[in-house]
Amino acid sequence: MWLLLAAPAMAMAQQSAPIDADKKAAIKDLLDAIDANKLVAAIGDGAQQQAKQLAPQVLERQLVANKTMSDAQKQAIVPTLQERSVQKLVEGAGKVFTSDAFKNDAVQAQYAAYGKFYTTDEIKGLTAFYKSAVGQKYIKVQDQVGQEVVGGLMQKYMPQSIDATSKQADAEIAAAAKSAPKAPAKK
Repeated sequence: MWLLLAAPAMAMAQQSAPIDADKKAAIKDLLDAIDANKLVAAIGDGAQQQAKQLAPQVLERQLVANKTMSDAQKQAIVPTLQERSVQKLVEGAGKVFTSDAFKNDAVQAQYAAYGKFYTTDEIKGLTAFYKSAVGQKYIKVQDQVGQEVVGGLMQKYMPQSIDATSKQADAEIAAAAKSAPKAPAKK
């Protein structure tokens, strides 16, 4: 949930005007109240996991784009790459998201976003809320609330989505099969 809320803030970091000292101090208090370091860690962890999931596709893309080998040579090294390289790439993927530079940029992105969208008084109001008992509970359980909502919706709708995609895939296969050359029947 934090990741969904924070991603737009990261994108806006470079677009904001300078923040005055009072507002900057108010934002610091707010970030302390919401434990923004956890938010930064969650953003980095989520991005790193995405990078790890993309690593095999990146390897495939790079192999396809390689101009120094023939297609036959590329095909020949696929088993070696699968055996020796995929896991290494997955393990190394996304390390930039654990760097100090990333963490600093993530914090600055929060300053920029809060500075852009809230007045100093509004930031102080948010800080007061997050420091209250209700605000602390909100911080503590908001991820669980989001997971419960999303999880329930996925349990209900994902089977429907998979079924619809399966039916569409069957129709596409049937249409393609009609135009495919006829193969001898299997005995």
